[in-house]
Amino acid sequence: MDYLFYSRIMNHQTMDEIVEAALRNRLNYLIPASFQDIDSPADEENIRRITDRGLYISQHHIEPLGVSHFAFRSYFNSRGRQEQPSYYTRPQVFDEVWRHYVRKWAKYKRVIWQVGLRGDVDRAVWKSDPAVPRSMEAAGKLISDALAHQLRIIREETGDACPPATMTLWSEGANLYRNGYLKVPDNVIIVFANIPEKQEMDRDFHEVPRRPGGGYGVYHHNGFYYRGPHMAQGHSPESIRQLLSQVAERGDTAYALSNVQCLRELVLGAGMFSRFAFDGPQLSADVALAHWCKTMMRGRSAQLAAAYGEYFSAYLTREEMHNPDQFMCRWLDGELREVGIRCLDKYPKGF
Repeated sequence: MDYLFYSRIMNHQTMDEIVEAALRNRLNYLIPASFQDIDSPADEENIRRITDRGLYISQHHIEPLGVSHFAFRSYFNSRGRQEQPSYYTRPQVFDEVWRHYVRKWAKYKRVIWQVGLRGDVDRAVWKSDPAVPRSMEAAGKLISDALAHQLRIIREETGDACPPATMTLWSEGANLYRNGYLKVPDNVIIVFANIPEKQEMDRDFHEVPRRPGGGYGVYHHNGFYYRGPHMAQGHSPESIRQLLSQVAERGDTAYALSNVQCLRELVLGAGMFSRFAFDGPQLSADVALAHWCKTMMRGRSAQLAAAYGEYFSAYLTREEMHNPDQFMCRWLDGELREVGIRCLDKYPKGF
């Protein structure tokens, strides 16, 4: 299933198996992919298969209302129009494409609308739209206006006066909201994210005052590293348990999502997130791991659990990560390459 922008779309049989795995793990909600375009028949078929099995479905935070920058360009290219994705200068163009996608998504049940305004490839909006003012106040107002605009479109197109919606705070969104520049509509669930390599929640989770009666949730990155061995299971069962324990203590339990990243390699983290989310973080991590190992390898479950224990003990603890002398946790192949590239960029061209 080749597709112009996304390389390949998830195979339908594979999606069926993912849905089955989710249901077996008591999960009731899926974001099928980081990029999905309901205008693509193959993508829409996956959406249909998920909702037909009774799961809730939503969009990734880089594609509010189902519109990524790639989907934006595809929509207008297919109509022979060259439009630039700038909400700051052309909000009426976004109104058109947002309405089109809301109408298509609204045909399916159990849609949780994702609202937001970001740039291309998971970046801040001002990094792909030079017209956006760089002040926090102006950027916060622009995104706040977009949120209100999106909620208005959903209400008008679906007839739902209080549509279920989430806003995932991440990177610049967390910073703007924490400093009071971003206004999120009252009925929108605010979702806090963790910092993967630190194995803990971002600052906004700890610092943002909660709205009375407002809904809050967690976006958990199951992957540990952005680069290098990004398919290594770096989050131990205990680190996942501690993170969800913090979330439960704050009462931010309206929403829980784990970005699995690479399911085949990180199946343990996906299983642990599900177990602690449903059975509660008071469950011992050792008990949860032992049960998981028994399920996966009945004959040698004790050896498997011991091997995982030895493996996770090689990672630095949270306390060691916060020690400036222990910064070596970042010096992996992919991380080291990134630092090297930034250092080389400091030199004049042609040096």
